[in-house]
Amino acid sequence: MAVPATDLTSRLATPLPQGALRQLFTGFTYPFRAFGFLRREPMLLPLAVMPAVLNFALAVGGIVLGFVFAPGLLGAVWQRPEAQGFLMGSLAVLWVVVVILIGFVLGTLWLVLVYALAGLVATPFTDYLTEQVEIRALGPSEEPFRLRTFLRNVLWSVLHSLMNVVAWAAISGLLLLLNLIPGVGSVVFAFASGLATAFFLAREMMDGCMTRRHLGWWAKQRLVSRNLPLTIGFGLGTMVMFWIPGINLVLLPFAHVGGALLYARMAHAGRVPR
Repeated sequence: MAVPATDLTSRLATPLPQGALRQLFTGFTYPFRAFGFLRREPMLLPLAVMPAVLNFALAVGGIVLGFVFAPGLLGAVWQRPEAQGFLMGSLAVLWVVVVILIGFVLGTLWLVLVYALAGLVATPFTDYLTEQVEIRALGPSEEPFRLRTFLRNVLWSVLHSLMNVVAWAAISGLLLLLNLIPGVGSVVFAFASGLATAFFLAREMMDGCMTRRHLGWWAKQRLVSRNLPLTIGFGLGTMVMFWIPGINLVLLPFAHVGGALLYARMAHAGRVPR
C-alpha cells in the first residue's frame, strides 16, 4: 500500500538537524531510505529494477560475446593447429588456452565499459523515477509532462554526467600527487579523494532533480557545495552502498531515489529551488 503523499511530505518537511555532524549523518542515511520508500511505493519498483536488469544483461551478453569472438580474433593471426603428434597437440592446447585468455580480456574490458556507462544507460529510467519521487514528496509539478522536455532533460543529464566524470578524474589525478609526500601524503590522499568522490556522487545522484530546475553544470556544483554536510554525508552513504562489486549496478537506481528524497527534504527547508 502506497504511503499517502501527505504523510511523506510531512516527514520530509521536518526541520533539518542543526550542526555539521548531525547533518552529515542525516545525509548518510538517505541512500538507504530508498528501500523503505520503494517498498511503500511498489508501483515505482519496476523503474528501479529495469535499468539494473538492462545493465546486467549488457554485462553478461558482452562477456559471452567476448568468448564467442575470441577464436576468430586469434584465428586471424594464428590458425588453430591440427592436434597431430605431441608438438602439434601441445600447440593446439596452447591455442585453446590463448583463446580463453583473450575471452577473459575481452570480457573484462567490456565489464569496465559497462561500469563506466551504467549511469548513462540508466538515465532515462532514473530521470523519470526521480520525477515520480518528487511528485510524491513535493506535490505535482506545475509544468505538464512533455516528451520533448523529458528527452531534453535526459540529454542534459547525460552531458552533465560526462562532465562530472571528467572533473572527478581530473581532481583525482591531481590528488595522486599527494602520494609523493612520504608517509602522511598517502593518508591525506585517501581522505581527500574519498571526500571528492562523495561530492561528485552526491551531485550525480541528485542530477535529475537539478536538471528539471534548468540548472547548469556549475550551478549544480554550487548547490551541492552550499549544502556540504548533507551532500557529503549522502555521497559517503552512496559509496558504502556501492562497495560490493556487481551489486552496485543493481543499487544505482536506489541511490538516485535517495538523492531525490534528500533533494525534497532540502526543498522543504528552503535550501534548494522547489
